[in-house]
Amino acid sequence: MHKLKIGGFKYYPPQSMLANCSVWSLKDCPKPGSDAELLRLALTIADIEYETVQQDLNTTDLIVDCIENGTIDMSILAIRITEDRFDRISYTTPINFLKFGYLIRDTEKLESDDFLLHTFRPEIYPLLLAGLLVTALAVRFLCHFDSGFFTWIWRLFILFFNQDHFFFNPKLKTMFVGGSWIIFAFLVVSYYQGKMKSFLTVPLREGVPFNSLQRVLDKIDSGEWVGIIYRDGYEPSNYCLNEQQCAQVKRLFEEKKILHVTFSEYDKLQNKKGYVSFLGVNTDLLKDDVSIYNNENKILFIQDNVLALEFLSFGINKKYRRELERINSALDMLVSNFGLIVTRYQPAFTPLRSARQPSDDSRITISMIHLTTFFILFVTLIAASVGLFFFEHVLYRLSWKDYSLLRGVLRFHRRRSTSIGVFRRPGTVVLSAQSTYRRRQFYGEYLTY
Repeated sequence: MHKLKIGGFKYYPPQSMLANCSVWSLKDCPKPGSDAELLRLALTIADIEYETVQQDLNTTDLIVDCIENGTIDMSILAIRITEDRFDRISYTTPINFLKFGYLIRDTEKLESDDFLLHTFRPEIYPLLLAGLLVTALAVRFLCHFDSGFFTWIWRLFILFFNQDHFFFNPKLKTMFVGGSWIIFAFLVVSYYQGKMKSFLTVPLREGVPFNSLQRVLDKIDSGEWVGIIYRDGYEPSNYCLNEQQCAQVKRLFEEKKILHVTFSEYDKLQNKKGYVSFLGVNTDLLKDDVSIYNNENKILFIQDNVLALEFLSFGINKKYRRELERINSALDMLVSNFGLIVTRYQPAFTPLRSARQPSDDSRITISMIHLTTFFILFVTLIAASVGLFFFEHVLYRLSWKDYSLLRGVLRFHRRRSTSIGVFRRPGTVVLSAQSTYRRRQFYGEYLTY
């Protein structure tokens, strides 16, 4: 039997932790790491002599190169089995599996936080605008020619917020146009109600934003997230499933939407919202699809639910066939207890669902606390309206003799030919065009056209 030279990472927890030992030696270290300890037991059972190469090989590609050229004979930790590596070195019996996934910061965001401000999707706004413009055009050209197009847009805007204050002129075309606008407003309210209910029937907390590589790439492509990769870390280009996906990954690198960063920059960015990194984790540490990777910094690990598991095995030089057979026999006896060895170095990640309080998965009913954002917006708009009212009032007091069309036609002035039959409110006192402003008729003049 040959004496094997063992080498690899000096510190890659929990697989290899020789940096914590007083002596850089696999034989003399009490807790060398989970993979290193399993290898030491296997070599002892196989009765194979070995020595530790005191050289920090800090990438798996470098480890494979050193095994191939004879710098070391065997890796101290299990590495991924890939097709190109399999042609260069031999592998032992697989001892574990690798699961690819994503690291993000947990936002701890409630689903109900901003449901009022996100009720309408972007595609709804053009529909609302189109309904307003079409109705204004119909009123302008079918009902009244005396007022301009933009004047009717403003009048319909007022009507939208004062629907219960008016009745329509009994002309058929007026009833048709006005009824169409009311139906349109009803559909908007119905959509709002349906959207609000959909928000209130989901769990309080938002789910994870993605769970597959394609969804991650799409989120990065849209600018919602930024991908970060530290030197020699896991890259999405190693896991793309087809040519189209690989081309998308390449384009994102070229557009600087996926960034290569240093390890110090990686730690800073990982603790910020909107950044996602890529990682492979041993399955012994995973109990759920979403786990807490770092509880202190609230970092989550999200498993990819599309990509398959990868085998992890010790790499060994191809010329040591006899030694490989004996090591495999020893690993067959030990691998079933490998999970116990791993727990000595690192406990399994806590599933996110068990870490959150039971109330987090409950349902909610709307209450005043959920309307805080809405009330802030409402008070702001009311304050703006009151400010505008006093501004116009002061403006009128200063220039009431020559108050012109450009400075208040919608509130104080009305043309002689304007019909008061449309949108007239019962009991409203309408001033003639020559009348001066009187405070008691202000509200009626404002709502009557």
